[in-house]
Amino acid sequence: EQARCVPDPALCGEAPFGDIVAGEDVVYVDASVATAGDGSLSAPLKTLQQGLAAVSVGGTVALASGVYGATGQITQSVTIAGRCAHEVVLEGDESTAATLEVAQLIVGDSPVVRDVTLRGPTVGVWLVAGGRLLAERVYADGLSEGGFLLNHADSELVLRDSVIGSIALVNGSSVGVGALLGAKATLEGVRIEAQGEGVLASQQGSTAELDHVLIQPVASDLATGLVVVQGAVARGRELTVRNKRIGALVFNFGQADLDGVLVEDVWDDGIQLHGGSSVVASGLVVIRPGRFGVSASEAGTRLRLAGA
Repeated sequence: EQARCVPDPALCGEAPFGDIVAGEDVVYVDASVATAGDGSLSAPLKTLQQGLAAVSVGGTVALASGVYGATGQITQSVTIAGRCAHEVVLEGDESTAATLEVAQLIVGDSPVVRDVTLRGPTVGVWLVAGGRLLAERVYADGLSEGGFLLNHADSELVLRDSVIGSIALVNGSSVGVGALLGAKATLEGVRIEAQGEGVLASQQGSTAELDHVLIQPVASDLATGLVVVQGAVARGRELTVRNKRIGALVFNFGQADLDGVLVEDVWDDGIQLHGGSSVVASGLVVIRPGRFGVSASEAGTRLRLAGA
């Protein structure tokens, strides 16, 4: 088994709010206070829900160290900023579909979540109709079914410098990041350690943009690193997949353009494509596949390799 990646306490700064910049548009929340104040630095609120209700559009909810219970929806452009992911936990429960749900935003709005851990018995973040989110330095762990799920053509996620840890399987499957029904997911500097599919792009109009992404479960599993299906498109730069069944699976008219890909120690093929799909791969390295480095089959399937 590989060592797990965990949040770094050195990033926490000074208590109670670390490096969060003070300002008139900042609402302060501290789970440790006995009673809620007015949201000022000297009299913080107690729950994230109180903070979201009090903050103005474009403002920031600053979270001190602590565990903040089931949250609900984000429906306006605000920033949720924790002291650090090592000290701030957003924890969902079975009463909500996800620890955080983002929906019904005005065009152009994009909430931000940074420096927190997401935990709970359901999905970490669910982006539904009109949901868009920038997530930075987020640690998603101890979840179920999925880390980040997007299931609408207007849903967009940018995930940066983050880790997706353990995710419990539901009906035998789970996914680190799933972009469905025309959604768009962009991952930059992301590590996915969870079992199940690493990144899934499914259905026409869905896209997955991957830049310096590592998909490597703590223990080998029989799922796939990258899945592109039903007309979806994936573009990857500096993508590494280890300890999965297949490195990348592209089928049913999916398209993938991959540059600088390392696939290592997979049970089956490094890259597998069929069903009229298309893959362009440059700088591909496949080490110790269980079967083929690259496997392409069925009429209409297209493969181009350069510098492999």
